[in-house]
Amino acid sequence: MTNSPIKQILTPQEKKSVYEVDLHKKIYQMMGLENVDLSHIKPETIRLKRNFWNLYIMTIKINNVKHRFLVDTASQLSLIKMKKNVNLQELQLDKRVKLNGFGKVTNLSKAVLVDDFSFGTNQAKNVLLFIKEENNMLFNLLQIDGILGWDLLSKIDFSIQEAGNKFTIFDEEMAKKFQKIPSSYLFPSMIPIIFDSNKKRIVGIDLGANKTWISEKSPILVGNPFLTEKKVYSIGVNGINVDKKGLLKEYELKLPNIKQNFKKLSISSTEFVPNTNIDLMVGTEICKGKEIVFFNSRNKFVIYSK
Repeated sequence: MTNSPIKQILTPQEKKSVYEVDLHKKIYQMMGLENVDLSHIKPETIRLKRNFWNLYIMTIKINNVKHRFLVDTASQLSLIKMKKNVNLQELQLDKRVKLNGFGKVTNLSKAVLVDDFSFGTNQAKNVLLFIKEENNMLFNLLQIDGILGWDLLSKIDFSIQEAGNKFTIFDEEMAKKFQKIPSSYLFPSMIPIIFDSNKKRIVGIDLGANKTWISEKSPILVGNPFLTEKKVYSIGVNGINVDKKGLLKEYELKLPNIKQNFKKLSISSTEFVPNTNIDLMVGTEICKGKEIVFFNSRNKFVIYSK
């Protein structure tokens, strides 16, 4: 960590926010629970479903009942909408947990501890999921039962490949094919964060969004023309977000091995990591024709394109 470029770029307050990474672990400790362990998870490829909005849905079994979970790297916590046919005991949190995201900041007060959480052929135990209200707009719109967030995803090495809609959990041997590909440093944080090639812009990876958006505070906006000034509506886990700044005409993102041009970027005031000004949040459009690799055990982010 000492050689990380984050030391030169972020303010002291931003550094503190970025490295407060294991929010999940803190909550386990607060509740006197043993933290979830995913170290035993075996390599495999799981077929995802891609919906109308170009978002990825994984089938997860909880107590042998199928649930549809949105794979959302920018959700700090994993969430669930309770099903009546699943026998799960609700836990009342001693302290409310803040959840950042589109809409507003909300406070979560209930959770469930799952002993049988199965995805593909793998099973995890002692998984803490936070409860969202039954009439949640995002859950209803996407017809999902839960969100698989960064609290769990950050504990495994995985990739998402657009061709075939594949979610692959990999090990050291399987990771060899990525070794010669230039990578970005993946900062331990509440959500996946990298820098662009020039180490000037903080970029978040939001695979729970179908479009790329830009922060209203980002220097990227200086000298860039707005396509139009109008209200932009976004639906997130916390409700509807209304931004009045409009759209940015286009922006080219440069990463170590690719350049990608994004058009009609929404300009947003949403803060995903407290006190950290993320310049750009990249959505699932970056997956087109590629394999997006989160090598969490090595703090590497790779975009693999044949």
